Amino acid sequence: GIYSVSKHAVVALSECLHHDLQLATTQVEVAVLCPSYVPTAIGNSERNRPTHLANDAPPTKLQLASREAAQQAVSQQMAQALELAMISVWRIDLQRRRIHFNDIGYRMSGATPTLDGLDLDSIRSTVHPEDEAGMVQAAEQAMAGVDVVDVETRYRNPDGSYRHLLTRRVAERDAQGRVVALAGVSLDQTEQIAERARAQALARRIQLVADAAGVGIWSIERVPGTDGADAA
Repeated sequence: GIYSVSKHAVVALSECLHHDLQLATTQVEVAVLCPSYVPTAIGNSERNRPTHLANDAPPTKLQLASREAAQQAVSQQMAQALELAMISVWRIDLQRRRIHFNDIGYRMSGATPTLDGLDLDSIRSTVHPEDEAGMVQAAEQAMAGVDVVDVETRYRNPDGSYRHLLTRRVAERDAQGRVVALAGVSLDQTEQIAERARAQALARRIQLVADAAGVGIWSIERVPGTDGADAA
């Protein structure tokens, strides 16, 4: 309640200040940015309470409901962000050798979502032969340290074509420090790489035509304040 009242008070104060300034000057303006839900952990604000004011009573039903609503809002926004960015989130259970994806990851792999995940070896069998060594090295490097490890890998689609994924992975460890899983994200770069290849192919064709015609290719940098009429 206090939080919502404070937000509305800021908006009202800003509106009044905006109108007052418009009467006095045009050089100063006022704007209010009202973002969507931000995970600030305000629902757990008691964590900042001084020790001598600590309340040992269990959370009320209202507090529990507020926390649950906040967690659901964060989860929903995270899912929407991943969907918009087309980012696959995955986790590999090293003991069971199973990999679990979010919905985008399953769509990328062309596999049917299952509660038990997918067989890790079946997914790795779709890696382009030239990229297998790099993928294995990245996994071993992640398990050997604590850093995030990136690698670009091509995976075979059901139609035989390949998608280019930039994957980032980090090791998960148990209380004894043993690696139990690899968690990561994958970004599909297939379209960007294809676009870059098309641009490079076009540049090569232009160069071939220019060479055959015996003409050169150059660019002119315009100097501010000149019309460029004598540049040639």
